[in-house]
Amino acid sequence: MQILRKHHHHIPWFLLAVGAITTILWFLVFPLKLPFDMQDVLIEGLILCTFISAYYYVHRLQIPLLEAGFGILIFGYLIDFFDEFTKEPDILNTQIEGALKIIGVIVIVAGLSYANKQYSRYIAEAEERERKLAETGAMYRDLVENIFDVLCETDAAGTIRYVSPQVETLLDYRPDDLVGTSMYELIPEANRAGAVDDFIRVRQEGASFQLAEHPLARRDGKIIVAQMNGTPIIQGTGDGGYRMVCRDITGKRQAEDALRLANRKLNLLSSITRHDVLNQLTVLLGYMEIMSGAEDAPERVLYLKKMNTAALSIRQLIEFTKDYQDIGVHAPDWQNCAQTVKSAAKMAGTNLVAGGDGLENLEVFADPLMEKVLYTLFENALRHGGAVTKIAVNARVHGDRCILSVTDDGKGIPAAEKELIFHRQYGVNTGYGLFLAREVLSITGISISETGTEGEGASFELNIPPGTWRYESADRI
Repeated sequence: MQILRKHHHHIPWFLLAVGAITTILWFLVFPLKLPFDMQDVLIEGLILCTFISAYYYVHRLQIPLLEAGFGILIFGYLIDFFDEFTKEPDILNTQIEGALKIIGVIVIVAGLSYANKQYSRYIAEAEERERKLAETGAMYRDLVENIFDVLCETDAAGTIRYVSPQVETLLDYRPDDLVGTSMYELIPEANRAGAVDDFIRVRQEGASFQLAEHPLARRDGKIIVAQMNGTPIIQGTGDGGYRMVCRDITGKRQAEDALRLANRKLNLLSSITRHDVLNQLTVLLGYMEIMSGAEDAPERVLYLKKMNTAALSIRQLIEFTKDYQDIGVHAPDWQNCAQTVKSAAKMAGTNLVAGGDGLENLEVFADPLMEKVLYTLFENALRHGGAVTKIAVNARVHGDRCILSVTDDGKGIPAAEKELIFHRQYGVNTGYGLFLAREVLSITGISISETGTEGEGASFELNIPPGTWRYESADRI
């Protein structure tokens, strides 16, 4: 069977040659039978032509058994057809003719049985391939739909042809909103020209790109930083399009920028404390030297008091900077404002703090010392505000910014001192509290100012820039 299958394309020529030789020999050996019965000739001829025509299509099926059966059957009908023209022995037009037809039918049945088995196996294999293909497709679809990154495909002009469902989380657009639009429209106008030039250059080179960073605009107008990896499409038409993977690295970039700024803050803090401690040590050593030359007791006591004051100042500085020794050590993170306010109030040992409007589910991207900042504001109100009976913390949205306010009902701060209180060494104690609070907040771009009215109470407002605040659902995990 394998040999027949291997050489099946030779069978028609073989049968044609045998048929031609048989025809020639038949009419040379056997005498003609006149007159011919034209009705029988036409009927037998039509039957023979029908089987020959059928054989053409059977041959195309490439089933050797079926093809051989039709060939044998055709020879049986060929003898039957010749019988109408010649006088031949009965053994030819009865036994041999009948035997060929019977054998042909048997072989055809065997061929059909074989074809049915082959077809059933083919169907089973096709169904198995379909099943595996469906499983593979489902696996890749689940992979595409459940990874955090966004998959995107564009044509040579940058028109989006496909984007994965994660784009709704990334940019607040549905995939259908973006398919057919230019990816350049997602880039803020100020950065668009440079991004287009970069993409055209890479496309002309036919190169892949990795770790390319571009700002993207969300539907709500907020800007995120996306990191992109892209590969040119070389399958099929190779039309210059790209397949890209995009991920949101806004938080990572914010943290890196904040850490760089925090390192500068740490150097500043170190410089400040070293300078002030050395100043106090100079004072201490100076009074020690003066006291060594003093003769009367009252004078020595006076110098001892001054030396004690300098030593206490040094201890205060060391204790205070200990509270801020972690400035910038830990990366900024999203902090729940309501929880941070409660922790800071507990640290300050007061129950006068009340969380008000806008705090519920508000999160701020800030240095972990944000809690220490709020503690400083609460402590300042209790220490310097006079008869304070209430400290209120509220939040409100102003444009694309969030304003977090800490307000008390104390005596307030004079207009002339509203900026001075944030300067280094202004005020009593160390004079560093509000100065360092401003430094901590500036790590993530938050500014602070005093906007209260003297006689009505102090009010500190933290101006939180876009991208560093958000409202999250209460059931967020």
